[in-house]
Formats: sequence, C-alpha cells, structure tokens
Amino acid sequence: MASPAPGIGRLLIATNGSSSSRRAAQMGVALASAAGAEVIAMSVVPTNDLRLRPHEVGALKHLQTHHISPVIPEPVLQEVEMLAAESGVRCRTELVASSKPAEAIAAEAVSRGVGLVVMGTGRRRSLRAARKVLRRGHCPVLLVDADVPEGA
Repeated sequence: MASPAPGIGRLLIATNGSSSSRRAAQMGVALASAAGAEVIAMSVVPTNDLRLRPHEVGALKHLQTHHISPVIPEPVLQEVEMLAAESGVRCRTELVASSKPAEAIAAEAVSRGVGLVVMGTGRRRSLRAARKVLRRGHCPVLLVDADVPEGA
C-alpha cells in the first residue's frame, strides 16, 4: 500500500446503502487506491429513526453496524470495508447517530482532517445534505449519481 498522497491523505465516504452511495463508495475507494489515501467510511443514523431517549443517543457513536441492524437494513459500512480490502486500501468505519446528518458528516470531515468527501446524490434530500457539507466542511466534496455509466 502506498503512503498517503499529500493532497488527499484521508477520504471520507458518506454512505446510506442507496444505489448512489454505493456508486460513490466504489468511486471513492478507486480514488483512494490511486492516491494512496486512507478511507473513512461513515454512515449517519438519524436519531429520530431510533426511538431513543436523548441520553442514549451518545452511546451509539462508534458502534459497529451489526449492533443496530434493525435500523440499518444492510451492513453498508461492511460493504465499503470489503471494497477497500479488495483494493488494498486502509479503511476505518464510523457509525454516528445524529438528528442532523449533513452537520455530522462535515464535523467528521473536519475532525479527521480529510482531503475529500465522497457522497451519493440519489435523492433531493441527498443534494441538500451535500450542499450543507460543502458549506460547513473544509474540503472538496465529490458528488456521485448512481446513473453515471462505469467508464464515464
């Protein structure tokens, strides 16, 4: 595995299991592989979907996906880990509970010092979140649509 490129170093892939975020994960891992960058795969579980009391929400930070599988129907972070492993890319995962996913993604990007955030744009809500990440983050954001052909 190559040492991290000074321009990227770390790349954050925000994923929710949608087809566009899966495509974003594929592109993000390919970019990380080419740049010798580390991947941080992140999924945000909206706290309003969890039916938890406020004092319980903080306990979810850094849990593995399979611990709350009824909330996340697919092991989306494990999919990114597998893609990264197949490409020889170092990957860490973050599962975060937040009522404001875009703010959580931007905060993670800042705290981890990432050089690029990669996100899918499958729904209108995803585009709004991407705009918020762009405004609050300190690095570029690559938006990936699921309908983009493989070679494009």
